This record gives sequence, structure tokens and C-alpha cells, in this order.
Amino acid sequence: MFETILTSIATSGLIVWLARTWITERLSQSIRHEYNAKLAAFQSELKAEADVSLERLRSNLQITASKRNIEYSRIHEKRLEIISELAGRLDAFHQRVSTYVSAFEFAGGPTKEERRKAAADAFTQFNEYFRPRRFFLPEHTVEKIEAFRSKLYDISIEFMFYVEQGREMRSDPNKNIDVWTKASDYTTKEAPKLLADLEADFRQVLGIDDGKA
Repeated sequence: MFETILTSIATSGLIVWLARTWITERLSQSIRHEYNAKLAAFQSELKAEADVSLERLRSNLQITASKRNIEYSRIHEKRLEIISELAGRLDAFHQRVSTYVSAFEFAGGPTKEERRKAAADAFTQFNEYFRPRRFFLPEHTVEKIEAFRSKLYDISIEFMFYVEQGREMRSDPNKNIDVWTKASDYTTKEAPKLLADLEADFRQVLGIDDGKA
């Protein structure tokens, strides 16, 4: 009988242990399932938020890029307008100075004084347009334009003093001839090269391929 009691006690203990183990495992599975479900839901929520943020970022970048393209297009159009007008006025100034200092004069044509005034008018018109708009151009291009403009102005002033008005330096009575020759050579030989160089600069600013390899 004692053995029967021991056996019964052992059996009851085993049943309790098995029941506890089963309950513990069920609880663990339930907790694990709930945790996995919550984790999956959290991950899904994070992904959804990340997708929304990414789409919003893409949209903002597209809007920003579009605005910049519009702004760049406007700046490009403005530069095209300025360069077209500027090139025309600079060429007009060069032509007026060339005519003023030309070694060839025709009977009945404009006098030196009239040609000088035409050159002065072209110089003024160029300056009035160029000065407030030079900031649209690269610094090195502005420097070239200013140097070219100054040279044309200087030879015009020198030509006026020593050729048109006939002033002679005592140390060099042939000064007027030298000035006339130098002015004519500059406007017919050097100036066209400088204008071609400036034209290349203008094309580069506008992004125009000149076709050279």
C-alpha cells in the first residue's frame, strides 16, 4: 500500500509538472506570437511612414529642380538678351571709331569732327547699357570688354588731339602721322581679333558649341 501511495504521489507530481510545462509553453508561444504580430505591425507602419517621407522628399526635390530650371532659363534668356544687345553696341562703337580714324577719307563725306561725335555717341550708348548689366557676365569677359572699350576710347582721344586738331609735339613733329597709323592699324587688325575672342566668350557663356574639335 505504501508503494501505491508513492506511485500515486509520483504520478500526481508528473502530471503537475507536465501541466505546468504545457501551460508555460503555451504562454510563451502566445507571448511570442503577440510580440511578432506587434513587431510586424510596427515594421509595416515604419515602412509606410518611410515610403510617405521618401515620396514627399522626391516631390520636394522635383519642385525645387523645376524652380531652379525655370530660374536658370530666365537667367539664360536674360543673358542672351544682354549679350545680343551688348555685342551690337560694342561692334557699333568699334565701327564708329574705325570710321573716325580711317586713313581713307572721301570728298563730301562726314568731317573728322562729325565722325568723332558719332564715335562719342556710340561710346556713350555702349557704356549706358554695359555698366548696369556687366554682372550677368563672367569677370574675365567683363575685363576683356573694359580693356577693349578703353583702348578704343584712348586711340580716339589721341587721334582727336594729334590728327583732327593738328597738335604737334615739339620733340616729334611727325606725331600726328604715327598716331593716325597706329589708330588705323589697331581698328583694322587688332580689334577684329579681340572681337572674335569676345564672341567666343559670349558663345561659352550661352553654352553654344562653336563646332571646333
